[in-house]
Formats: sequence, C-alpha cells, structure tokens
Amino acid sequence: AMTIDRQAISDRIFAGARLPADTFIPPGCGGYTPTSKRLSHDPARARELLAEAGFAGGKGVPSLPLMVGNDEKSPKMAEIVQEAWKKELGIQSTVEMTEQKVAMSNQQSGEFVIALNGWLADYPDPFTFFETLLTGNGNNCGRWSNPKYDALILESNRTLDPTRRFALMQEAESIVMEETPVALLVNGTRTYL
Repeated sequence: AMTIDRQAISDRIFAGARLPADTFIPPGCGGYTPTSKRLSHDPARARELLAEAGFAGGKGVPSLPLMVGNDEKSPKMAEIVQEAWKKELGIQSTVEMTEQKVAMSNQQSGEFVIALNGWLADYPDPFTFFETLLTGNGNNCGRWSNPKYDALILESNRTLDPTRRFALMQEAESIVMEETPVALLVNGTRTYL
C-alpha cells in the first residue's frame, strides 16, 4: 500500500476529480472526521518492511495476480499499482481482467489473491464503510478479522451519544490504518452540472 502513488491515480485516471484516499473513511461522510494516522506514499519504508519480512528486492515473492473488472477505469488503476510494485519493490504482478459479475462472484467466494474493489456509501454514515470489514460480513472479501475492531464497531452502532460513537469509530479506524487489510486508492465522487 505504501508504494502506490494515489495522486498519480487521481491525476492520470480521473483528471484530479477523485481525491487520493489516505484514510479508510472518506472525508465528509456523515460528519465523521478521521483522526488516525494517514496512509502515506513511502516506497522507502515499504522496501524496508519487505526486507524485514525476508523478501528484499522482491526475491521470493511469486507473481501476484491482480483481479479487476473489465470496466473503463479499473484496469488503468491496476496498471499503476502494478508499475509501483515492480519499480519500488521488485514484485511482479499480472492484471487479470474479468467480467464484473465474475469478479464479484470470485471475490465473495474468496477465489482471488488480490482484487480491485470499491465501496459506495449506502447512506451518509461511516458505519456503511466500517461494517464491510466486520468479521463474517459478506462484503469482507479478504476475510480480515480483528476482534477488537469488531467490538469497537459493534459498540459504536449501539451508542446513542454521537461524540462517543465517533470516538469508537476513530479508534477502530486506527486499527484499519495500522493493519492495512485494504490498500486504499481514491475516494469516489460524483460531478453534477
């Protein structure tokens, strides 16, 4: 995630219309303000972490298949990710385009290594994003699980005090930003005239 140049994705694919995502919850979602550490573009630190894990220069890492839908933008975003991994980490990857329905089916059944996906808020509240990473949630395609995160999000959903609710969510978002179960790219937007 640290090697991905989100600004390049914003500029090259979306002409700057979609802002780089550096927090799990997009800005302005239901009055929520992220307070956690933001995801940074830090290829040098990514190389250090890869070396610490025993894969210096990408040696020993198999080629990573990156599954994307066959829409207009997803393959282009995947190519920027692919380029960053090769240049910064020495990791090879392949972009595997598939029909949207097949991509979604493969993600929900866990038949992928890495997949490009997105989420649109069903309603103007950060819970719509947080619930996607709850253990056992049908949209948690990566099957990430963290009991503390689950407890914080479930408690936030039962809390009537908005200040306490957002504080619980901010603590949960800190866990997401630390563990990075998803590599954030850009925030969605809609343009109206």
